[in-house]
Amino acid sequence: MLDLFDDGYVFVIDMPGDLPGHLNLLCRTKNRWLCFSGDSFHDPRLLTGEKEIETWTGLDGNTLCIHLDKDTAAVNVERLKELQRVAGEQIELIAAHDEEW
Repeated sequence: MLDLFDDGYVFVIDMPGDLPGHLNLLCRTKNRWLCFSGDSFHDPRLLTGEKEIETWTGLDGNTLCIHLDKDTAAVNVERLKELQRVAGEQIELIAAHDEEW
């Protein structure tokens, strides 16, 4: 994790899995933290355990996934779940495709 401005307000977190070099931003506001998670997860149910990262079979018979590296992406979902568990109401995890946000 890199403190982007060395002031404790914006941190860059390495979160490969969706694509190599994928990053998250953890930002402190006045009252809480926001974690801009990009494509680390595509459905909030991944964070609650109601859903798992999906795969499907392509026309050529290969198993496909929206993440380039499904196993690493799954590890990162677990990291985000733990962050949310530890921080509780003090953090909001925001996905790139979060319709609510």
